[in-house]
Amino acid sequence: MQAKKRPIHAMVLALVFSTLPLMIPAARAETTAWVDNEGGRMRVIALPPEADGTVRALLQIEPKPGWITYWREPGESGIPPQVSVSGGAALQGLAYPVPKVLSLGNLRDIGYDSAVSLPVMLEKASGPATLDAFIGICNRICIPFQAQFALGLTGSPALPGEEAAIGAATALLPRQSSADLTINAASITGETMTLDVTVPPGTTATEAIVTGPPGYVFSARGRKPSGNRAVIAVSLTGLPAKPAPAAIQWQALIKAGNRAIEMPVTPE
Repeated sequence: MQAKKRPIHAMVLALVFSTLPLMIPAARAETTAWVDNEGGRMRVIALPPEADGTVRALLQIEPKPGWITYWREPGESGIPPQVSVSGGAALQGLAYPVPKVLSLGNLRDIGYDSAVSLPVMLEKASGPATLDAFIGICNRICIPFQAQFALGLTGSPALPGEEAAIGAATALLPRQSSADLTINAASITGETMTLDVTVPPGTTATEAIVTGPPGYVFSARGRKPSGNRAVIAVSLTGLPAKPAPAAIQWQALIKAGNRAIEMPVTPE
């Protein structure tokens, strides 16, 4: 499956401009109230600042049944999450748990069809801050969903459930490659990228999600592994002519059973 970003439908744009951000006051324990939308809800959890001013946080998103939200490259439709921070902190990074390839009518998207928590890292925390979240949430139509969350960042002790939520979300991130799960080689012939992958013993199914130029994402399931090796052929149909494949910074997420890694690949 290949996918690239498409222009947002005019109706969606109208919704963007008609949707006013909601400012949600932070609770003392740094778990905000939920903000509701037709397709779901979201909130923020933030732990107390570390000694160096970093803050581990989560953007929790709960789509309603039948609705989906998106990965950093959303596929053939949809809106990728956007997070910004102002005030007494700055955004250091946003991470994504392992996504799914989803069908929405005739479209193929990359994202999540159930509750998902996106780990957020803040830095330079020196006082109250505002986290602005903008996501797409879709069923038959895509609805832009925007809210602002006020974070006190006062250093109040975290509740056990907040620590556990951040730990659980971190555990769902793709890992770095290891001896028993890694990409050995990648090559491109015509419009196909072939990935040679080492997988753990007993793996019965593999899948690759490959990103290249901004706005383009490709995916494929691999053949049944032979021993500890799997070959995944990913169609690059729709890839723009420029830049040349050799000049693109490719990234591949590999699923093998209940494990996943993400790493850069340089096709031979």
